[in-house]
Amino acid sequence: MRGRIALVGLLCSLVLVPATRSGAQIALPPDPTGLVASPNVSLQGTLAGPGVIGARFQDGVMYVTGTSGLTTFDISNPAAPALLGALPLPHFENEDVDLAGDILLISNDAAESTGILYVIDISDPASPSLLSTTHMGGDPVSGGPGHTASCVLDCSFAWVTDGGGIRVIDLRDPAAPVTIGTFDTPVGGGVVTHDVQVDGDGLAWVVGFDGAAAYRLAPDYDGQGLGELVAVTDEASRSTYLEEIGLGDGSNPNDFIHHNSLRRGGDDVLFVTEEDYARPGCRGAGSFQSWTLPVDEEGNPTGAELSILDLWTTELLADLAQPAALCSAHYFDLRRNLVAQGWYEQGVRFLDVHDPGDIRQVGYFVPPTSATWAAYFAPTDPSGEIVYSLDFTRGIDVLRFDRPDTGPLSPTGRPCSPGTSKKQCAEEGSPTLIAPIRPEWLTAAPTAGAPSPAFGFACRIVA
Repeated sequence: MRGRIALVGLLCSLVLVPATRSGAQIALPPDPTGLVASPNVSLQGTLAGPGVIGARFQDGVMYVTGTSGLTTFDISNPAAPALLGALPLPHFENEDVDLAGDILLISNDAAESTGILYVIDISDPASPSLLSTTHMGGDPVSGGPGHTASCVLDCSFAWVTDGGGIRVIDLRDPAAPVTIGTFDTPVGGGVVTHDVQVDGDGLAWVVGFDGAAAYRLAPDYDGQGLGELVAVTDEASRSTYLEEIGLGDGSNPNDFIHHNSLRRGGDDVLFVTEEDYARPGCRGAGSFQSWTLPVDEEGNPTGAELSILDLWTTELLADLAQPAALCSAHYFDLRRNLVAQGWYEQGVRFLDVHDPGDIRQVGYFVPPTSATWAAYFAPTDPSGEIVYSLDFTRGIDVLRFDRPDTGPLSPTGRPCSPGTSKKQCAEEGSPTLIAPIRPEWLTAAPTAGAPSPAFGFACRIVA
């Protein structure tokens, strides 16, 4: 998300608020002031404090970036994260904090003030410290680098989004970063690149205005260029935003930008968030998508273009009214065929992707006054049930998704009833669900935020 949040405060102290799990009893009716959740999703507790943005995990520690800086948590007990330490570092907005080894990256977006890359020493997770600061330039009028900063080759280099390209910064000496240059991508469209994710095979996927592209980096990569281009999405991924200016029907796979991606090692599917908050209603305003990646017998991309398999959107459409909700999808995570997808004011949506050509919703968590920027599975939870929902207005909600005993989403992989088809097996374990539409989305008038003296941008969400 770029330039959409008007901030009037910084991240509060994070305090665990206990909640009693009672299975299906946690589900509440669609009351405008209460929680809406499917029977298989329960709230375990909340790390209260607005302003959280993104998170990464390493060696049993959760690293959370927020508007006040970096906060670390011990997640050895995944259902009850314990505060470890913090580094005050006011910034806005590094959406997708990244790390490798003893190095963590946070960037300040030039679109909000000026581009800055912070390199942080996390060798002691309880006492993170600032190792170096790189001023990258830019301003809110002309834009520039810093919306996201990603590690490549174990943080030997940072790839920072910079307009339609990627700015490469050498971090082989993290105390003295060296800017190498900014390089164009086939998906920036001359407008915007948004993020970089490294997949299970070490390919760096760049997503942006015109889709997604993958690069393979040689072991001796020195930061000159972006490596070998090995995959790119087809014509259907090209943004139609400049043609429609947000006034189309939202039927295209990319009405605004490809926002982030995830590919499992050796897999022939790329999962992508399409972000789109720039239209007057919710039809087509962001989706979760699957794209087929042509690969050889060893799972390597063949060079042929990716094509779309399926896309999924929530129940909230613009047919009935102009909703008072920010509708777009945002960051997601995947564990054992289950996706946990942050969906701004529509909370967390749980999607069955075992058949990527038929994405189904199998759970949901929609709190009131939410702004869910991301959802991540706890890597310390062997059951794959604990999920952290990073909510800009609430803090971190700790959720549990009760996986079925059988079928593709089960923790044990036990088979379904004899003779059932693939589709029947999935429905037997986790039936397709439709989330209720919160009444206030259809009755309250869309609001507008006041300009922020700190960041200069306006948005309807005020934290």
